[in-house]
Amino acid sequence: MKPYEEILKLFINPSEIRDWLQKPFIINNKIIASDGFILCSFDKKNISNTDQISVYPGEKLNGVYPLKHTMKQTISVDLLKDCLKKVPAVDVFETTKKATKCVECNGSGEVIFTYYADSKHQEHELKGDCPICDGSGDEVENISNPTGKKRLDYNYFGIIGESKFKATKLQTIVEVAELLNEKSFNLVFQNHENGSSLFLIKDVELVMMPDIVIGDDDDELVAFTIPLNN
Repeated sequence: MKPYEEILKLFINPSEIRDWLQKPFIINNKIIASDGFILCSFDKKNISNTDQISVYPGEKLNGVYPLKHTMKQTISVDLLKDCLKKVPAVDVFETTKKATKCVECNGSGEVIFTYYADSKHQEHELKGDCPICDGSGDEVENISNPTGKKRLDYNYFGIIGESKFKATKLQTIVEVAELLNEKSFNLVFQNHENGSSLFLIKDVELVMMPDIVIGDDDDELVAFTIPLNN
C-alpha cells in the first residue's frame, strides 16, 4: 500500500483554486489525484483506508478521464532519465522571513495622522495602524537562501511522440516508476500533438496535457525528443 500512498502525495496541491482537487477523490472505484497539471489514477484497492475520501460521479471530470488505451509504446525509464540529464539544472531556494522593528512607528504599530481638511480650518491628530507594518510593529522581509539542491529548469521541454511537455512534468513519470520499482512505462493514448496523452506505469495512469513554447526560441528550449516506433 505504501508506494501508492506516496504516489498520491506527488499530485496533491493545497493551493489549487478548485477546492475539490486539493485532495484525492474516487470515481468509479478509481482513486484520482491531480495537481492541476497531471491527473493520476489507480484502483482504490491499492489504498488500505478510503472511508474519508470523497466519491464523485464520472461527469465530474467532464470527459477528461478516463481515456481509452489505443496504442502501446514502451519506453525505458532509464532512457527518460538520460534524456532529462540534458535539461539544465538550477539552484533550489527556500524563503525565510526576517522581522525587524518598524522604523516608521518605532515598533509600536501605531502612528499619528494629522488631518488638515477640517471645514473650520483646524488641524486634528488621529492615531491609527502604521501603514508600513500594518500595525504589527515589525517590517518583514522575505529572504531567499540556496539550499544546495538542484532542480530541472522549468523553462525546458521534452517531446514524447508528437507532444511537447515540460521536463519537470516528465520527471514525475520517473518518480512514479521508481516508487513502483518499474523499469519501463507505456504511452497508451496520444492522438494528436495538442491533445491529452495517457501514460501507464504498472497500474498507475497519468494523464498529461501538452505544453506550449511561447516565443522564437522554441528549438532551444526543447532538450530532447523520444520518437515513437512505427
